[in-house]
Amino acid sequence: MVEDIKPLPEGISGKIAVTDFDVAVTGNVAVATHVDDEQEVYYGHELHCQYRTTDTWLKTAKGWQ
Repeated sequence: MVEDIKPLPEGISGKIAVTDFDVAVTGNVAVATHVDDEQEVYYGHELHCQYRTTDTWLKTAKGWQ
């Protein structure tokens, strides 16, 4: 998977900031939410998108999964 990561082509640039991070832990379960705030320039056009992300984690004998 790492080998497939390539730089953006010329004319495209961007950055993503993680904001509004929150986590709730109950017993051996953790639910984390955050907003991925993306700023991108696509061949001169400025784009702004926000994505709400939720991750659920379970603590096991092997650690958080």
